[in-house]
Amino acid sequence: MFACIDLYRVFPKPLLTFLATSVLTVTPVLGFAVTSKQTVLAQSLPASGPKADQLLKEGQTLLINAVSQQALIQFQQALQLYRQEGNRLGEANALSGIGDVYYNLGEYPLALKAYGQAWELYQRLGDRKGGATVLNNIGAIYDAQRQYPEALKFYEQALKLRREAGDLAGEGITLNNLAGVYLNQGDYDKALKEYNAALKVRWLMGDRRGEATTLNNIGFVCHRTAQYHQSQGNLEKTREWYQSAIEHYQSALAIRRMLGDRVGEAATLNNLGFVYRNLAQYPQAHEPEAQKASLQEAQRTYLKAAEIYSQLGDRKGEATVLNNLGGVYFSQGQYVEALKAYERALTAVNITGDAPEQATTLSNIAFVYRTQADALKTKDSGQEIGRNLASIESQRQYLKALDFYQRALTIIQQVGDLKSEGTTLNNIGGIHISLGRYTDALQAYNRALAIYEKLGDLPGQGTTRYNIGVTYARQEKYHEALNAYKRAQLIYEQLRDIARRDEIRSVIQAIKSQQKAI
Repeated sequence: MFACIDLYRVFPKPLLTFLATSVLTVTPVLGFAVTSKQTVLAQSLPASGPKADQLLKEGQTLLINAVSQQALIQFQQALQLYRQEGNRLGEANALSGIGDVYYNLGEYPLALKAYGQAWELYQRLGDRKGGATVLNNIGAIYDAQRQYPEALKFYEQALKLRREAGDLAGEGITLNNLAGVYLNQGDYDKALKEYNAALKVRWLMGDRRGEATTLNNIGFVCHRTAQYHQSQGNLEKTREWYQSAIEHYQSALAIRRMLGDRVGEAATLNNLGFVYRNLAQYPQAHEPEAQKASLQEAQRTYLKAAEIYSQLGDRKGEATVLNNLGGVYFSQGQYVEALKAYERALTAVNITGDAPEQATTLSNIAFVYRTQADALKTKDSGQEIGRNLASIESQRQYLKALDFYQRALTIIQQVGDLKSEGTTLNNIGGIHISLGRYTDALQAYNRALAIYEKLGDLPGQGTTRYNIGVTYARQEKYHEALNAYKRAQLIYEQLRDIARRDEIRSVIQAIKSQQKAI
């Protein structure tokens, strides 16, 4: 539903990603962490006036501590002094720092301008290390904008200069960045090749923190490769790659624990939990006991990660992991435990004030209530009094689900995420159908349809038109239902979704047969 990403450029930082996409319903959110991009500050300090050097150092310290605006002031003052003194190397370093600040602020054109000026100076001075730093950071800008061919071009130029300069630390960073681009492009073989090269460099340098970061990233690539083989039905390869992912994450975990890197430890535990959950799910791979054991491992690792984030006061990380933990409980039908985890996540995310994460968590809670209501609705106790009680409780659960979806919708509209608004309106429509409120359901679906048409989102249009057909069919308004189903069928033909098209065709035929019988 939402994607929430935190980037840190100067030193490695785990990226926390929510993934929650759905058309008919919003399923429990999953998350994983991966570090893909890093940049470095120009480290060489020229012989110059103490004031300029001091300003430069202060700017770098402020930048590391994410005090961007103050860092910018220091760098600009240093730049002015270096230019007055005619110190070209100091000028280049100050410009590089200015570029770093603008990158952190998301001001990419200004960052490129500053980096470009720094690059020209480094070239004139023959400073390969400084030049490589700037090229790497230019690559990071294109990387952040998903302009991957341009990012690769600059990363490769930076890598060449770093090797010529014998800059092993910089080489490890750029190799890691190159691997991240290949990963984003879905080229797992090349990503693994570059990550392994980065791992070797970091091992040679004795850079244990960097080694852990790269091991974590390799674990992520192995995980994605396992998912690919799973989609192809290759169970043996799937198992091998999942096991490789676990081994790399555990190696990263051991180093991070040794270093006392609590943030890194929590991120890797979160990743490990995600692997264990997927390991329990791939078809025919395990006996029920083995699947249960994998889910228990997922719970254990998520709980530990949540505990660490809580101790660190990192509410965003805590919310991510608790949402993932809730998903594990949900998948086992442990709805009470799932709700507890999601409610804890909601408490954490309310502290951060992160609107997209609030909406995701609210939707997850709504989905649990909806699932419980569906189960109660179909329950047959064998006695009328039992059925009546189940019906009353089912309605109560549906109303709770509706309340949480409405709260999520309000936030989504404030954020301006139209696609998620369409998804949530579909979910709200589904609740109204379950409550027999067909007019309200149609109102929600028509609002969702207008959004999907505005976005040109054909899958969303197809699903919503199908849901409109269901609403009319429930009211025995078969003419309107057939019109909605036929329009949905045309959309799925256009999308070449044969299975969905044939499913709707069968529904249409059933309605026509029923009309003939009447």
